[in-house]
Amino acid sequence: MSQERVLKQIPLDKLGVPAENLRRHNVDLEMDDLETNIHVLGQSQAILVYESPDNEGMYEVIDGQRRLNAFVNLNNKFPDSGYDKIYAMIRDEPNDSDERKAISLGANYNSLEMTSDDTMQGVIDLYLVRSSMSYVAEKFGLTEKTVKKYVKSARLDERLRKAQVSGEITDDPDKALDAIMTAVDLLNWTEENEVSDDKVIESAKIIANAKTKAEEGDIIEEIKKDPYQEVGEIPGKIKNKKTKTITRKVVLPPETDKQLVTYAKSGEIKRKPEDAGALILISALKKLVSQDEE
Repeated sequence: MSQERVLKQIPLDKLGVPAENLRRHNVDLEMDDLETNIHVLGQSQAILVYESPDNEGMYEVIDGQRRLNAFVNLNNKFPDSGYDKIYAMIRDEPNDSDERKAISLGANYNSLEMTSDDTMQGVIDLYLVRSSMSYVAEKFGLTEKTVKKYVKSARLDERLRKAQVSGEITDDPDKALDAIMTAVDLLNWTEENEVSDDKVIESAKIIANAKTKAEEGDIIEEIKKDPYQEVGEIPGKIKNKKTKTITRKVVLPPETDKQLVTYAKSGEIKRKPEDAGALILISALKKLVSQDEE
Protein backbone atom coordinates (compact mmCIF):
# COMPACT_ATOMS: atom_id res chain seq x y z
CA MET A 1 0.00 0.00 0.00
CA SER A 2 1.42 3.39 -0.96
CA GLN A 3 2.05 5.94 1.78
CA GLU A 4 2.49 9.70 1.59
CA ARG A 5 6.08 10.62 2.41
CA VAL A 6 7.70 13.92 3.32
CA LEU A 7 11.21 15.08 2.33
CA LYS A 8 12.87 17.08 5.08
CA GLN A 9 16.31 18.18 6.27
CA ILE A 10 16.88 16.70 9.72
CA PRO A 11 19.68 17.63 12.18
CA LEU A 12 22.14 14.78 12.73
CA ASP A 13 21.59 14.80 16.48
CA LYS A 14 17.93 13.94 15.89
CA LEU A 15 18.74 10.65 14.13
CA GLY A 16 19.39 7.15 15.44
CA VAL A 17 19.83 3.66 13.92
CA PRO A 18 17.48 0.96 15.27
CA ALA A 19 18.60 -2.60 16.02
CA GLU A 20 16.42 -3.88 13.17
CA ASN A 21 18.62 -2.22 10.54
CA LEU A 22 20.13 -5.28 8.84
CA ARG A 23 23.28 -3.66 7.45
CA ARG A 24 26.06 -5.03 9.63
CA HIS A 25 28.97 -5.37 7.17
CA ASN A 26 30.86 -2.83 5.04
CA VAL A 27 29.18 0.04 6.92
CA ASP A 28 32.43 2.01 6.94
CA LEU A 29 33.98 0.50 3.79
CA GLU A 30 35.47 3.07 1.37
CA MET A 31 34.12 5.95 3.48
CA ASP A 32 36.76 8.35 2.08
CA ASP A 33 35.28 7.98 -1.40
CA LEU A 34 31.69 8.34 -0.16
CA GLU A 35 32.58 11.46 1.82
CA THR A 36 34.46 12.94 -1.15
CA ASN A 37 31.52 12.20 -3.46
CA ILE A 38 29.06 13.97 -1.15
CA HIS A 39 31.44 16.87 -0.56
CA VAL A 40 31.99 17.41 -4.31
CA LEU A 41 28.60 16.50 -5.78
CA GLY A 42 26.22 16.89 -2.85
CA GLN A 43 23.74 14.42 -1.40
CA SER A 44 22.17 12.54 -4.32
CA GLN A 45 19.85 10.27 -2.35
CA ALA A 46 17.84 10.92 0.80
CA ILE A 47 17.98 8.53 3.73
CA LEU A 48 14.75 6.80 4.82
CA VAL A 49 13.49 7.41 8.37
CA TYR A 50 10.41 7.24 10.59
CA GLU A 51 9.50 9.22 13.71
CA SER A 52 10.59 7.52 16.92
CA PRO A 53 7.57 6.35 18.96
CA ASP A 54 9.55 6.66 22.21
CA ASN A 55 11.42 9.95 21.78
CA GLU A 56 9.51 12.97 20.51
CA GLY A 57 11.33 14.87 17.79
CA MET A 58 13.74 11.98 17.12
CA TYR A 59 13.90 9.80 13.98
CA GLU A 60 15.07 6.24 13.34
CA VAL A 61 17.13 5.52 10.18
CA ILE A 62 15.87 2.51 8.28
CA ASP A 63 17.97 3.01 5.14
CA GLY A 64 21.06 5.18 4.62
CA GLN A 65 23.36 4.37 7.53
CA ARG A 66 26.51 4.86 5.44
CA ARG A 67 25.28 8.23 4.14
CA LEU A 68 24.52 9.28 7.71
CA ASN A 69 28.01 8.22 8.87
CA ALA A 70 29.54 10.17 5.98
CA PHE A 71 27.64 13.32 7.02
CA VAL A 72 28.80 12.89 10.62
CA ASN A 73 32.43 12.65 9.45
CA LEU A 74 32.05 15.59 7.06
CA ASN A 75 30.48 17.71 9.79
CA ASN A 76 33.49 17.00 12.00
CA LYS A 77 35.91 17.87 9.19
CA PHE A 78 34.01 20.91 7.88
CA PRO A 79 31.99 22.45 10.73
CA ASP A 80 29.55 25.22 9.79
CA SER A 81 29.47 23.94 6.18
CA GLY A 82 25.93 22.59 6.23
CA TYR A 83 26.72 18.97 7.07
CA ASP A 84 24.92 19.17 10.41
CA LYS A 85 21.66 18.31 8.59
CA ILE A 86 20.82 15.58 6.08
CA TYR A 87 17.93 15.18 3.65
CA ALA A 88 15.60 12.39 4.77
CA MET A 89 12.40 10.89 3.44
CA ILE A 90 9.98 10.40 6.35
CA ARG A 91 7.66 7.39 6.18
CA ASP A 92 5.06 6.03 8.58
CA GLU A 93 6.33 4.01 11.52
CA PRO A 94 6.49 0.27 10.63
CA ASN A 95 3.93 -1.91 12.40
CA ASP A 96 6.41 -4.13 14.22
CA SER A 97 10.03 -5.34 14.40
CA ASP A 98 9.52 -7.82 11.55
CA GLU A 99 8.31 -5.08 9.20
CA ARG A 100 11.27 -2.85 10.16
CA LYS A 101 13.67 -5.67 9.27
CA ALA A 102 11.83 -6.35 6.01
CA ILE A 103 12.01 -2.67 4.98
CA SER A 104 15.71 -2.51 5.83
CA LEU A 105 16.41 -5.66 3.81
CA GLY A 106 14.40 -4.40 0.83
CA ALA A 107 16.14 -1.03 0.90
CA ASN A 108 19.59 -2.65 0.85
CA TYR A 109 18.57 -4.93 -2.04
CA ASN A 110 17.18 -2.00 -4.02
CA SER A 111 20.31 0.11 -3.50
CA LEU A 112 22.63 -2.31 -5.29
CA GLU A 113 25.56 -0.20 -6.45
CA MET A 114 27.46 -0.19 -9.71
CA THR A 115 30.19 -2.80 -9.70
CA SER A 116 33.75 -1.65 -9.12
CA ASP A 117 34.47 -2.89 -12.65
CA ASP A 118 31.88 -0.45 -14.08
CA THR A 119 33.23 2.45 -12.01
CA MET A 120 36.81 1.57 -12.89
CA GLN A 121 36.08 1.55 -16.63
CA GLY A 122 34.33 4.92 -16.40
CA VAL A 123 37.32 6.43 -14.58
CA ILE A 124 39.77 4.99 -17.12
CA ASP A 125 37.72 6.25 -20.08
CA LEU A 126 37.58 9.81 -18.72
CA TYR A 127 41.28 9.78 -17.80
CA LEU A 128 42.20 8.76 -21.36
CA VAL A 129 40.38 11.86 -22.60
CA ARG A 130 41.51 14.37 -19.94
CA SER A 131 44.85 12.90 -18.70
CA SER A 132 44.31 14.50 -15.29
CA MET A 133 43.90 12.52 -12.05
CA SER A 134 42.55 15.56 -10.18
CA TYR A 135 40.01 16.34 -12.93
CA VAL A 136 38.67 12.76 -12.94
CA ALA A 137 38.56 12.68 -9.13
CA GLU A 138 36.57 15.93 -9.06
CA LYS A 139 34.11 14.82 -11.76
CA PHE A 140 33.47 11.39 -10.24
CA GLY A 141 33.55 12.59 -6.64
CA LEU A 142 36.33 10.12 -5.76
CA THR A 143 39.64 10.50 -3.96
CA GLU A 144 42.71 10.87 -6.19
CA LYS A 145 44.10 7.74 -4.51
CA THR A 146 41.16 5.69 -5.83
CA VAL A 147 41.41 7.25 -9.31
CA LYS A 148 45.13 6.46 -9.42
CA LYS A 149 44.42 2.83 -8.45
CA TYR A 150 41.79 2.45 -11.18
CA VAL A 151 43.97 4.09 -13.85
CA LYS A 152 46.94 1.87 -12.94
CA SER A 153 44.66 -1.17 -13.22
CA ALA A 154 44.21 -0.46 -16.96
CA ARG A 155 47.48 -2.31 -17.57
CA LEU A 156 46.10 -5.58 -16.17
CA ASP A 157 45.49 -8.35 -18.66
CA GLU A 158 42.21 -10.24 -19.08
CA ARG A 159 43.20 -13.06 -16.68
CA LEU A 160 43.94 -10.66 -13.81
CA ARG A 161 40.82 -8.57 -14.47
CA LYS A 162 38.71 -11.71 -14.35
CA ALA A 163 40.34 -12.80 -11.08
CA GLN A 164 39.45 -9.44 -9.56
CA VAL A 165 35.69 -9.79 -10.04
CA SER A 166 35.24 -13.58 -10.01
CA GLY A 167 35.81 -14.14 -6.28
CA GLU A 168 38.98 -16.12 -6.96
CA ILE A 169 40.99 -13.81 -4.68
CA THR A 170 38.29 -12.53 -2.31
CA ASP A 171 34.56 -11.84 -2.51
CA ASP A 172 35.11 -8.06 -2.35
CA PRO A 173 36.17 -6.81 -5.84
CA ASP A 174 37.69 -3.57 -4.47
CA LYS A 175 39.76 -5.48 -1.92
CA ALA A 176 40.78 -7.92 -4.65
CA LEU A 177 41.90 -5.05 -6.90
CA ASP A 178 43.98 -3.53 -4.08
CA ALA A 179 45.67 -6.90 -3.50
CA ILE A 180 46.30 -7.48 -7.22
CA MET A 181 47.84 -4.03 -7.71
CA THR A 182 50.05 -4.53 -4.63
CA ALA A 183 51.20 -7.92 -5.96
CA VAL A 184 51.80 -6.50 -9.45
CA ASP A 185 54.06 -3.79 -8.04
CA LEU A 186 55.91 -6.14 -5.66
CA LEU A 187 56.59 -8.74 -8.37
CA ASN A 188 57.27 -6.16 -11.11
CA TRP A 189 54.70 -7.91 -13.29
CA THR A 190 54.14 -6.82 -16.89
CA GLU A 191 52.43 -8.61 -19.74
CA GLU A 192 55.82 -9.05 -21.42
CA ASN A 193 58.05 -10.38 -18.61
CA GLU A 194 58.38 -13.86 -17.09
CA VAL A 195 56.26 -13.23 -13.97
CA SER A 196 53.11 -15.31 -14.44
CA ASP A 197 49.51 -14.26 -13.83
CA ASP A 198 49.16 -17.26 -11.51
CA LYS A 199 51.95 -15.98 -9.26
CA VAL A 200 50.32 -12.54 -9.09
CA ILE A 201 46.97 -14.13 -8.21
CA GLU A 202 48.45 -16.43 -5.54
CA SER A 203 50.31 -13.48 -4.01
CA ALA A 204 47.16 -11.36 -4.10
CA LYS A 205 45.22 -14.13 -2.35
CA ILE A 206 47.49 -14.26 0.69
CA ILE A 207 47.63 -10.45 0.85
CA ALA A 208 43.84 -10.06 0.65
CA ASN A 209 43.17 -12.81 3.18
CA ALA A 210 45.63 -11.70 5.85
CA LYS A 211 43.90 -11.76 9.25
CA THR A 212 45.33 -8.42 10.42
CA LYS A 213 46.99 -5.34 8.96
CA ALA A 214 50.19 -6.36 10.73
CA GLU A 215 50.10 -9.76 9.03
CA GLU A 216 49.39 -8.10 5.67
CA GLY A 217 52.42 -5.88 6.22
CA ASP A 218 54.59 -8.92 7.05
CA ILE A 219 53.46 -10.67 3.84
CA ILE A 220 54.25 -7.60 1.73
CA GLU A 221 57.68 -7.24 3.35
CA GLU A 222 58.43 -10.93 2.71
CA ILE A 223 57.47 -10.69 -0.98
CA LYS A 224 59.45 -7.46 -1.34
CA LYS A 225 62.52 -9.13 0.18
CA ASP A 226 62.49 -11.97 -2.37
CA PRO A 227 60.00 -11.63 -5.27
CA TYR A 228 61.30 -14.88 -6.82
CA GLN A 229 60.47 -17.19 -3.90
CA GLU A 230 57.62 -19.69 -3.99
CA VAL A 231 54.43 -17.95 -2.86
CA GLY A 232 53.24 -21.02 -0.96
CA GLU A 233 56.24 -20.83 1.35
CA ILE A 234 55.54 -17.29 2.56
CA PRO A 235 52.92 -18.03 5.28
CA GLY A 236 55.26 -20.61 6.83
CA LYS A 237 58.19 -18.18 6.84
CA ILE A 238 56.12 -15.51 8.54
CA LYS A 239 54.88 -17.99 11.14
CA ASN A 240 58.45 -19.12 11.89
CA LYS A 241 59.61 -15.50 12.25
CA LYS A 242 57.23 -14.79 15.12
CA THR A 243 59.28 -14.65 18.33
CA LYS A 244 58.83 -13.37 21.84
CA THR A 245 58.90 -9.57 21.91
CA ILE A 246 60.32 -7.24 24.53
CA THR A 247 58.65 -3.96 25.42
CA ARG A 248 60.80 -0.89 26.06
CA LYS A 249 59.70 2.65 26.81
CA VAL A 250 61.03 5.27 24.38
CA VAL A 251 60.52 8.98 25.09
CA LEU A 252 60.21 11.19 21.99
CA PRO A 253 60.23 14.98 21.60
CA PRO A 254 56.82 16.33 20.42
CA GLU A 255 58.11 17.14 16.92
CA THR A 256 59.58 13.64 16.47
CA ASP A 257 56.35 12.06 17.70
CA LYS A 258 54.41 14.15 15.16
CA GLN A 259 56.72 12.92 12.39
CA LEU A 260 56.22 9.32 13.56
CA VAL A 261 52.43 9.64 13.45
CA THR A 262 52.62 11.13 9.94
CA TYR A 263 54.88 8.29 8.79
CA ALA A 264 52.60 5.65 10.34
CA LYS A 265 49.61 7.00 8.36
CA SER A 266 51.49 7.17 5.06
CA GLY A 267 51.90 4.38 2.51
CA GLU A 268 49.54 1.59 1.52
CA ILE A 269 49.73 -0.14 4.92
CA LYS A 270 48.48 2.02 7.80
CA ARG A 271 50.12 1.17 11.15
CA LYS A 272 49.90 2.25 14.75
CA PRO A 273 52.65 4.80 15.55
CA GLU A 274 54.27 2.40 18.04
CA ASP A 275 54.39 -0.40 15.42
CA ALA A 276 55.83 1.97 12.80
CA GLY A 277 58.42 3.16 15.33
CA ALA A 278 59.44 -0.41 16.10
CA LEU A 279 59.94 -1.16 12.39
CA ILE A 280 62.06 1.98 11.92
CA LEU A 281 64.18 1.06 14.94
CA ILE A 282 64.66 -2.54 13.78
CA SER A 283 65.65 -1.41 10.27
CA ALA A 284 68.09 1.21 11.58
CA LEU A 285 69.73 -1.14 14.08
CA LYS A 286 70.33 -3.77 11.40
CA LYS A 287 72.42 -1.19 9.53
CA LEU A 288 74.16 0.21 12.62
CA VAL A 289 74.98 -3.02 14.47
CA SER A 290 76.58 -5.95 12.67
CA GLN A 291 75.94 -9.57 13.65
CA ASP A 292 79.55 -9.82 14.90
CA GLU A 293 79.02 -7.04 17.42
CA GLU A 294 75.96 -8.66 19.05
